[in-house]
Amino acid sequence: SLWYAVQLTPCLDVQLALHRPLLLLLPLLMLMLMLMLLQILTEMGELRRHVEADLSGCQSALDEEAQADAAARSQYGDEWRMPTSATLAKHYWEKLHSYRWEHKLGDSYSAT
Repeated sequence: SLWYAVQLTPCLDVQLALHRPLLLLLPLLMLMLMLMLLQILTEMGELRRHVEADLSGCQSALDEEAQADAAARSQYGDEWRMPTSATLAKHYWEKLHSYRWEHKLGDSYSAT
């Protein structure tokens, strides 16, 4: 077994010599990977801001619709027979709150 180890030593030296250029590239590859990850994190932050803006826009639209419904109800009284805005938009409000909850949950996971 000692004879086998002696024979392997030159073989390992040749392998290291062949891989040395790759080992020299390793810090550069690590830097490139870190830059790519930084770019991905930056893009994720931008996407989160866009999602938050879209959710705020949806909430504003639902609030405006509820105000318009309340104004029509006060103007027409019992003649206004449409279901209330809260009833018609319930699904949208639930979705909005669900997305907001998931967004906050995603923030807590990304912080760890």
